[in-house]
Amino acid sequence: MWVGIENYGLYKSDDRGDSFSKKSEWISVSTVDCSGNTIALFGRQNGDTYNKIYLSRDGGNSWEHIYLKGFGVIPSVRKLDLKGNNSNELWISTGGQGLFIYNYS
Repeated sequence: MWVGIENYGLYKSDDRGDSFSKKSEWISVSTVDCSGNTIALFGRQNGDTYNKIYLSRDGGNSWEHIYLKGFGVIPSVRKLDLKGNNSNELWISTGGQGLFIYNYS
């Protein structure tokens, strides 16, 4: 289970929420979603000056910054949704900029 808290960071629970551990590299996380070992979030790591969309495909061991070609930085992300069923799609809902679908295959 993953929990993101704005201005506090990213937390992980391996015991269904009985306890959580903070992931120290994260300063703030606005939204997070996971499907299996794939995790998507909108937040800031140490050294970032603004929130970015990040994707991990290995259960949070490594992260890549997601950049949408032709759109640049999307500052108003409201919700991320990893679609299951092997579609490899990340749906990005924004505040006023529309809905984006990112294929991470």
